[in-house]
Amino acid sequence: MIFYFALFLLFFLLSFLDIENVKTSVKTRFYILSILLLIVLSGLRWKTGTDWDMYFYYFTTYKSFDEFNNGQFEFLYSSYAYIIKSLTNSYSVFLLVTSIFIIGFKAIMFRKLEPYFLVCLFAFYAIYMGDLFPVRQNIAISIALLSFYFIIKRQKLAFVISVIVATFFHNSAIILLAAYPIFYMKMSNKLILILIATSLLIGLSDVLTSALRELKGLFNLGGGFLSERITDKLQSYTTDSYSSNISSNVAFLISAARRLIILPIVLYLRKDIKSTVFNGYINLFVFSNIIFFLLSKVSIVFVRFTSYFALAEILMIAIVLRSQKDKRIKVLLLIFFAIYLAIRLIVSINTYRDLFDPYYWIFDKYIPRITY
Repeated sequence: MIFYFALFLLFFLLSFLDIENVKTSVKTRFYILSILLLIVLSGLRWKTGTDWDMYFYYFTTYKSFDEFNNGQFEFLYSSYAYIIKSLTNSYSVFLLVTSIFIIGFKAIMFRKLEPYFLVCLFAFYAIYMGDLFPVRQNIAISIALLSFYFIIKRQKLAFVISVIVATFFHNSAIILLAAYPIFYMKMSNKLILILIATSLLIGLSDVLTSALRELKGLFNLGGGFLSERITDKLQSYTTDSYSSNISSNVAFLISAARRLIILPIVLYLRKDIKSTVFNGYINLFVFSNIIFFLLSKVSIVFVRFTSYFALAEILMIAIVLRSQKDKRIKVLLLIFFAIYLAIRLIVSINTYRDLFDPYYWIFDKYIPRITY
């Protein structure tokens, strides 16, 4: 845990370079060095991170194009893995190349989208753990950041193409098609609060879980191959839910409170930040939370959809800080966001602490970790 919070402290301190309006050239040097650090740590890790066994076996066992494209993963990811495997058998090289793309691409896009890119780096590390342990969805999330750029530029065709490409790396990226219309919706603070409250109540009621179970029963009665496939999907969606020592409702409310900590401040400052882009990020942030409140108790599978919209949260935080003219307010807000982001990081680490802590890399001679 100390290792991860040392990185957290480093990126927190670097974010003050944005607050102090240090020259862009100076900030860029620190930014590049930080990105290189994350790429090295991500690419040279060993037996650290989720789904290690599955991805390690997939890359090291298969050899031919047909073996890689066996339906286990999406076409573009399978093809990408095959191309790297045809060049090298080293899984570390594969991880390093993947990290260069995932982290490097996000770094380029954050730099392009937001002048406070060191604040983006700080928030990115806390929310996504800096992509230290990427899986194929992280590739899709990086491409999602490009789709945000196309939304802002109102390039609809390029946006759709980027979403299609992301979907061929991880099919959950299809949810991004909703991002374009949602980004430009006009929603008052009152409407946002009503939507949040309504989705919370529906989520707590378990009405959607019951509806899916009823739907599963109907398909069971129908019979046939298609009905069996749909039933299997519904079964996985209604059984893969919260597993905790506390009740699901308590866990749900704790998660909801954590997600909504920054919403009051963002909505309060909204009137002073008259920006279509900022309002768009708020819309995506709200949409992400509505998905979580409605569907997370149905299955944690649906939580994957929210991962794409956390990018908007990162950019939203940066805009809030950049828009403040009083430096003291900026510092106070940065500290507030740092506390919030520290909570996010702690929750992320503790979710799979046995797989994340301690961090191991290829230079460790002894790694006493059982992966899965």
